[in-house]
Amino acid sequence: GGTDALAGTWEFDGTTTYSFDGSGSGTMELPSISYDFTYTIDGNKLMIDYANESVRDSEYEFTVDGNTLTLVGDEGTVGGTYELKRSSKK
Repeated sequence: GGTDALAGTWEFDGTTTYSFDGSGSGTMELPSISYDFTYTIDGNKLMIDYANESVRDSEYEFTVDGNTLTLVGDEGTVGGTYELKRSSKK
């Protein structure tokens, strides 16, 4: 039980947010569309499995430090490091 460290809404850039419900489901929201996904956490690895097959499933290493979520791209991503800020929006 309990919720995981990712629970909440995180702002990726000016237009994209990721919401995690704390129990394995979430949504990536863009201005005109949103994509549902399920996710699993294994240690510091985050695996996202999108319901929509046109969106590539991805795997990241992550750390949460206060209100900053850092994702380091791994399989299925273009690589790179992303910093997301915890959203104050509910």
